[in-house]
Amino acid sequence: MQLGCPTHYGTCLFLTHLDLVKDSPVFSVFLLNETQHTIVLPSEPAWLKFNVKMTGYYIVDYGPEGWDVLITQLRSNHTVFTASDRANLIHDIFSLSGVGKVSLSKAFDLLTYIENEVDTAPIRQALHQIHNIQSLLAKQGFDFPAAQLMERRSLLLDLACTYGDATCISTATELFNTWRTNGTRLPTAVTKIVFKVGALTDDGWGFLYQMYSTSPSEAEKIKMLEGLACTENGKQLQWLMYASLHGDGIKSQDFPIVIRLISKNVPGFLLAWNFVKQNWNVITQKFVPGSFPIQSIVAKTTAHFGTEVYLNEVIHFFNSTEGKSREMWCVKEAIETIKLNVQWINKNRDNLTWL
Repeated sequence: MQLGCPTHYGTCLFLTHLDLVKDSPVFSVFLLNETQHTIVLPSEPAWLKFNVKMTGYYIVDYGPEGWDVLITQLRSNHTVFTASDRANLIHDIFSLSGVGKVSLSKAFDLLTYIENEVDTAPIRQALHQIHNIQSLLAKQGFDFPAAQLMERRSLLLDLACTYGDATCISTATELFNTWRTNGTRLPTAVTKIVFKVGALTDDGWGFLYQMYSTSPSEAEKIKMLEGLACTENGKQLQWLMYASLHGDGIKSQDFPIVIRLISKNVPGFLLAWNFVKQNWNVITQKFVPGSFPIQSIVAKTTAHFGTEVYLNEVIHFFNSTEGKSREMWCVKEAIETIKLNVQWINKNRDNLTWL
């Protein structure tokens, strides 16, 4: 591998890198004291990632193919890189984009993995880069970013609020209160986030439901449902499921959506599973067994289980139901998913120190 690096005043560079060989990252260190250097690797790696843990003061351009394989790796399993390495990749690709070495679309392609991100450093780095772009556009007289930029911004803000970023929560709360008091139109890109944060208080939750009841827009009502489903109040979550199942203030056809939204959150996923168990006969009377709504309900309420206890509970429950519930393909698929979750956790338990 041929490497090029600018050196100044006789300085040298300790070049650290990870490479993927036989599905395992391998760490190496090289001393680079010339502007051109060749590194001979013992075997052909799937990818290379330099500047391990962002310990060096340099930026790496991996070239078009190199970036593509790193993006593919981030999408398939980003945890092979440390949080600092993921932040480093985001930093480098946007820095290179800023000087025309990498296209901005490629930088945004890298960010598509971020919906699976749970660590602070990569999220903050992504938010920082998006903010820089927005500031640049604003200073050039652009009133609105491109639609793609708005979508990325919405995703990143959602992540920031979800993981407790104080500035994000404060801003969203202020927007919610202004909307509530003055009826000020919310920016489309942040509407869902504002609803989620506003509904965290009992008072805000009640107001959001009132607005849901009178809203003529189905798209807006779905965003409001997502906000309502983010509450940590168990009674409110139970009410949402009961009301939507029985069509009391929420359409019955939206019951699978309510279950999906509640199941996404840690406080809600067990409540959703228990509600489905307790009301299975009613659910299968309203929705045809094997239909898409039933598939969604089964998949979304069981997808987060990863222990033998829950695996056995799911198997026992569907074996005990009347009719042919246990024979439905979605049930078999849910059981296989839980088995895979159990295997993955057992295999990676020692590496899950971030928990």
